[in-house]
Amino acid sequence: MSYGSYKQSIMWVEQKTVDSNYTVNLGIERIYPLTHLQEGILYHYISKETKQYVSQDVFLINQNINSNILVDVFEYVLKKYPILRTRIIYEKLNVPVQIILSKCDNSFNSYINDIGYNDKLITEAKNKELKQIDNLVKNSLFNLCQVKFNDRDILIFTYHHIIIDGWSSRIVYD
Repeated sequence: MSYGSYKQSIMWVEQKTVDSNYTVNLGIERIYPLTHLQEGILYHYISKETKQYVSQDVFLINQNINSNILVDVFEYVLKKYPILRTRIIYEKLNVPVQIILSKCDNSFNSYINDIGYNDKLITEAKNKELKQIDNLVKNSLFNLCQVKFNDRDILIFTYHHIIIDGWSSRIVYD
């Protein structure tokens, strides 16, 4: 079977399967087969051998950031880099696939603390973000969390290695 016919069969069969088995109300832009690296990461995810494939980058910003502007910029980045709108579908399929959604939801969270800098709140926010990204099918695999304090903000980027690695994250941040 040539790659072209393989790709066509994925596009037809898998689109039908994805539509009928998953609640994806965000529109599907594209469906791709997984790369070999993604297949390996998926294997470890399914076997629950490790959670080391989820990374977090935390940035301290010594001023407050307008949340509306931050959301606009984040949505621009999600639109510019389709891989950041990816979900991994593997159950009830012969071949696991990655779907690129037309738009992304639940990938930005904000917490406000007027008391002042608080390590406990940052830890709680990081843990919530880790739990949210734990589902490859239902949740965004690239999230941004803003923790607002009275004089500074903390930005927490959480992402799954199945869609982005440490080197690639720098391109997104720039």
